[in-house]
Amino acid sequence: MKLTFRIEYRTAWGEELGVILDGNNSEPIILRTPNGEHWEGEAEMPDLPACVPVSYRYGVYRDGQCIRRESGTMAHLFCPGKKKNCHYILNDFWKDLPAESYLYSSAFSGDYQSETTIKVTASADGSITFRALCPCLHHKRQVLAISGDCPALGNWDIQKTVLMEEIQPNEWTITLNVSTLEFPLSYKFVACNADSKQVEEWENHDNRMLNNPELKKGEIYLTPETEVHFTSSAVRWREQLSLYFLSAVRKVLE
Repeated sequence: MKLTFRIEYRTAWGEELGVILDGNNSEPIILRTPNGEHWEGEAEMPDLPACVPVSYRYGVYRDGQCIRRESGTMAHLFCPGKKKNCHYILNDFWKDLPAESYLYSSAFSGDYQSETTIKVTASADGSITFRALCPCLHHKRQVLAISGDCPALGNWDIQKTVLMEEIQPNEWTITLNVSTLEFPLSYKFVACNADSKQVEEWENHDNRMLNNPELKKGEIYLTPETEVHFTSSAVRWREQLSLYFLSAVRKVLE
């Protein structure tokens, strides 16, 4: 398999970016740049186990030493499919702590694990994997889905949304055949009831846009992991957090 990493990150003179794959700090994949801001690098390796999440982080290197790397408990993730010799094109943003990072902690996620077996399907003609970060859905018995302006995404019909898979707590993905999509693509994430699969809320964000990545045979284009927020979830957890701190203060004063 082949991996291509792409990220925008402004470095200082003498610095370079590298990718730490599955915690292998001793052998980073060093990226190249034409301007100190747009970075890209490739790696060839044997096919990884199918449907098993692979984690990676970006780091800043100077004179061969890592002087900074992405912080937080959540690394980037992708799931290889069953097809062999694919080319995964991973597009990323530098990932420190997510906004409202407390929602991703074990205090809110608990020991929850996905109830479904991960299924990753990639078309021989090329595929696009949409990646999203969205906490707290399972507390409301919800799952994440995607809706958009082409038949493959339901033409905005709330009865035809495409359900995503939770590959790890709060991290969602779906892989679609690029030939079934129409570009430029407009789409949004929605929260659906886990049992009825009916849409219960649209994300609090403008329509997202994706241009045609012009894929070749066997290429899988992965969108950056984007944070998805729903108004009801934010209000609910802020209220719960306020009650928690209020209770803690009362105990201190007693």
